Amino acid sequence: MARLPEVSPHDWSLLTGVVTGGLALILAVPAVWTAQDWSGGQWLHLAGVCLGVALLASIIGNALWNQASRRLPLSMLGQMIVFETVFAFVYGYVWEGRGPALVEILAILMMIVSVIWCVRAHAPPRGAEEPPH
Repeated sequence: MARLPEVSPHDWSLLTGVVTGGLALILAVPAVWTAQDWSGGQWLHLAGVCLGVALLASIIGNALWNQASRRLPLSMLGQMIVFETVFAFVYGYVWEGRGPALVEILAILMMIVSVIWCVRAHAPPRGAEEPPH
């Protein structure tokens, strides 16, 4: 990136996503080969899920992460990763067809509260000017 300053961090991130998408297509060949008995509806469902993940997680998620990495201090960025864990829990509960147990709810709430606490600790004092970016 240092050798090509005319390419923005957003463009680098997008290019990385495009290459990853290409590699995913190559890896999909064995999956398609072994799932030849799928119906048309199953293939459409798979394509929809893949498209949704590509748009939401890869493109929009990367754009939001790039903005966060420019606007937040490094110590705060690590805290933002906790939301990846929370969403993994949500996907797991959906997959298992159940809701979280009480102890799981408490653990998730504690993780979220810790992030909010950290954000507030890093926030500029009220009435203070934000530093230029």
